[in-house]
Amino acid sequence: MEKNSIFSCRRNGRSFLYLLIACVTMFASCYNDDDLKNSISSLEDRVANLESSLKSVQSDIATLNTLLDGNKQIKSVVKDEESGNYTITFSDDTTVTIQGINESADVPNITVIKEENGIYYWGIETNGKAEYLKNSKGEKMPVTGSAPYIRINSETYEWEISTDNENWTGTGVIASDKSNACSLFSSIEDKGDYVIITLRSGVTLEVAKVQDLKCMILCGKLYFEAGKTQSVALEMNGISQYIITKPDGWKVSIADNKLNITAPATDEAAPTTKAYIVEAEEKGKVAILAVATNGKSVISEIPVEIGTAPMTISANNENRTVSTTHATGTYGCYLGVMKSSEYSADNVVKLLSDETVKAKYQKRSALQDETLERLLSIEGSTMEDGTTYMIWAMPVGSTSEIVADNVIATSIQSPGIVELASSDITFESANLTITMKGCNKYVCGVLKSSAFNASQLIASLNQDGINDYVTKTSDYNGGLDKLDTWAVSKIVAGTKYTAWAIPVSTTYEEKRLKQIEIEIPAITFDGTATISIGDIIADFSSVKADITPGTDCYKFYYNYFSKDLLDTKYTTDEAIRDYLLQSGASSKTVATCSKTYMNPGDKGSICAIAIGKDGKAGSLVKKEANVKEVVYNNISLSIATTAAPTSLSYKITASNGTPTAYRYLNLTDDDLKGYAYGNDEKKVENALVTKSGRVTEIAIADLSEGTLKIENLPIETQYNFFVMAVDAEGNVSKMFKATKEESITKFPDFLGEEVCNTTTYPTVTVTKWSEEVVGSASTYKKLTYSVSMPDNCKEYYVYFDNAQITGVWGDKARKVLKEQYKYTQVINSRTTTVYKDGSKYFYILWIDKDNNYYRVKETKIDYPTDTTPANL
Repeated sequence: MEKNSIFSCRRNGRSFLYLLIACVTMFASCYNDDDLKNSISSLEDRVANLESSLKSVQSDIATLNTLLDGNKQIKSVVKDEESGNYTITFSDDTTVTIQGINESADVPNITVIKEENGIYYWGIETNGKAEYLKNSKGEKMPVTGSAPYIRINSETYEWEISTDNENWTGTGVIASDKSNACSLFSSIEDKGDYVIITLRSGVTLEVAKVQDLKCMILCGKLYFEAGKTQSVALEMNGISQYIITKPDGWKVSIADNKLNITAPATDEAAPTTKAYIVEAEEKGKVAILAVATNGKSVISEIPVEIGTAPMTISANNENRTVSTTHATGTYGCYLGVMKSSEYSADNVVKLLSDETVKAKYQKRSALQDETLERLLSIEGSTMEDGTTYMIWAMPVGSTSEIVADNVIATSIQSPGIVELASSDITFESANLTITMKGCNKYVCGVLKSSAFNASQLIASLNQDGINDYVTKTSDYNGGLDKLDTWAVSKIVAGTKYTAWAIPVSTTYEEKRLKQIEIEIPAITFDGTATISIGDIIADFSSVKADITPGTDCYKFYYNYFSKDLLDTKYTTDEAIRDYLLQSGASSKTVATCSKTYMNPGDKGSICAIAIGKDGKAGSLVKKEANVKEVVYNNISLSIATTAAPTSLSYKITASNGTPTAYRYLNLTDDDLKGYAYGNDEKKVENALVTKSGRVTEIAIADLSEGTLKIENLPIETQYNFFVMAVDAEGNVSKMFKATKEESITKFPDFLGEEVCNTTTYPTVTVTKWSEEVVGSASTYKKLTYSVSMPDNCKEYYVYFDNAQITGVWGDKARKVLKEQYKYTQVINSRTTTVYKDGSKYFYILWIDKDNNYYRVKETKIDYPTDTTPANL
């Protein structure tokens, strides 16, 4: 049966509640009722707060539905500093309000889940896991469709959720009556071009903002030769579509923020003058009608004409100078500078119409490398970095008129800059924004402020270049610790950092360097956040324990400390805390602290400290965590070694107990001296106890008559054999070692030469030659071969090389056996390479089923003189 809610407008629970309050008040009027009045007032506040929480969550659900409406863009985000509320205005001028962010734990964590197709669905997060909300048909609910319903149960005060407003399901979250500003949102950040909205579940939504509409052609009137093309820079922003108009016969296109204009061509047999243009207009205007997503539009146009320009303006962006030329018949010009945001041909005409200021723009002769700074100073202004200017000119000649269509202009860029800003600074993070103005590439970094030196940085950039630094070609908006991870990979509370950036240039000047100091708040130790360390799980080489966040814990830091470190370096709680906050691992959910590759009996402690969201830490928690001590059994071992050419057999005899398995290491001298063991038998023993590295364990039942045979060893190689006995309880014996002098593989005894010469050997057969191949070193062919086996062959070794092995037959045998190419069956269709005019030498040593060794047989295969591939 459905439970009544005192908060539903369809229910009468609240009316009944206030009727009850009224009755109690009436009957209590004959005595001192202060306590009862206070109780009634408290109850009214509780009801009001719960009702406010419900309305807040319902409003947030509706806001989510609106934010993810793909047909809307955000126009503005305004925060009321007094109330903390955010008002979001959309492109259609509708608004939503998000109450002051309050991440109450007493609100169900309603979220959204984005699928690969880009569609968002309603979900709810429980115990850190998000699950889809489904309607009565079992279907997922798109956010742009119906929204879930939410209420507070009037009897249990549990938040309940429904997808149809009829069937309600508990969320396990009990509503608090102490807050009336609960929110499903965690933060809202206006990034200029978009807004980042983070939900309490951690899901981040990026909603586009309406861009200011801008479409400007950075040029004045253009003059063309017939059939020629000129490209003009464009400044475009916030445009969803555009339309181009042009004179007849002209071609116009837009690509890579450039306007490409091609004048009409002449007749192929005629000169490139306007008198010979065929069926086209000699002049006119090229115009761009740009339309924004909100329907606003703007027109930008430029006059074009086939003919000779009365003057030209050239701007050098490298050294920011301006030069002009005058054509025949041009006596001079009026010339000035405007910011691109203020420029238009009409504004130039308006400026020159004022006779009192007209004279200062007059230029009677051409300019030669006039600086932008000088031109601006004539007009009483100074150059602003990162700004686009328009150099405009109005030619003066016998037929010149001061009209907009005669304005000639070109753009020039002042030195580019970058701007830095920080936001969202907490004890664990900070957001950094780097914005480019008038530059297309910059170098940047971040350092602790104590290590930052601007003069040294500039000197390094000028001397060594930018290869050792981070470079970017777009604006940056992200974590301070993500900008330069080589220098700063983790934000440490209580530390000052300096982020810097400078446009890439041929020469670096300190005045172009921009920097910002960001102070990360220190963690204080007067908080109530708690943490608990679970049961210690230890073996002979490791320890671990789960760490669980407790009350008020937003985040915790943890690490394992050896007893030696605690006794010598981290002797106080303050020292341990400092290390954890700077270098410890961190987590916001249950985490496992583990320490591995330890020695039996090593001692230490797991330490952890919890931090609240306010940056206040609770008490340090320490728990002793020791590696298991070795419990040796009483089993004794004796070892007898039998050496063979490519194997060692260790017969192990046990006394004083019954082992179930042996653990062993069979190490050459080099292995024993190497990094893992360092010629230290105590390290070997620890490895056997912990079963680490190259340790092998073999059950007694798998041994033949108590003998461990280790095969496929190089001949004449000495080994160090160490072994422990493992009993049924898993305890090990002391370590025992075989006699080293006996643990050396032998050089085999070979049958006499007469016997070998009368015996059938494995045979090498060439089955195919490839065509000649011209390689980097020499011409070669690929040889395909097979190797057959005598009936009595148990195994054989194959070694081949381009050169012949020198020495007596014993040297050859050692070479073949040490290469360890051992086979026990026929080889089919293997390939090798033979270089032109060379040979391939095959050497085969074989062993029969009675373990007799036969001397090495040499087979020589010459490079074929016939260049035709053949099957042999």
